Amino acid sequence: MREATPADAEELTRLRAVMLRAMRIDVRVDLPGDDWQAACVADFRLRLTRDDAVAFVVDQEVPGRLAACAIGLIRDGLPSPERLHGRTGVVLSVATDENYRGRGYATAIVSRLLGWFTERGITTVDLHATPYGLPIYRRLGFTEPRFPALSWNR
Repeated sequence: MREATPADAEELTRLRAVMLRAMRIDVRVDLPGDDWQAACVADFRLRLTRDDAVAFVVDQEVPGRLAACAIGLIRDGLPSPERLHGRTGVVLSVATDENYRGRGYATAIVSRLLGWFTERGITTVDLHATPYGLPIYRRLGFTEPRFPALSWNR
C-alpha cells in the first residue's frame, strides 16, 4: 500500500468507474475522452497536491495499474460541541479491481485512511456504501447516521 500521486489520476478514475458500476450507476468507461472521466482525472491531479485530500492505493503486478484505492477528503464545516474545528472527513471511491477482490485490500486501505483522518484531528467520517463494502465498513466501526441523510439533486 502507498499514497497515490497525481500520476495515478487515470487509474484512480478507472477504479472510480468500477465503484460506480457497483453502485449500479451507468458508466461509459470505454469511450476515450468521455467528459466525466477527463474531469475526474483533472480533479484527482489537483486534489492530490493539496493537504486536505489523500488517496491510498495498492499496485497490481502490472506497472502503472492499480488493484485497489480509497480517497479521503477533509470538508470544512461549522464548529459544534462535537467538532470545535468544524471539519469532517469523507471517504470516496473505495474500489477494488474485480480480479483482486477478496484479498483484504479495501479493509487495509480504509483502515489506513481512517488513521490519516485521526492524525489530522478528524473524528467524524462519512461515506456511501455499496452492498460489497457495507460489511467492511461496519467491521471498521461505521454506523448509521443519527439524523436522516438527505440529498437534493436537480
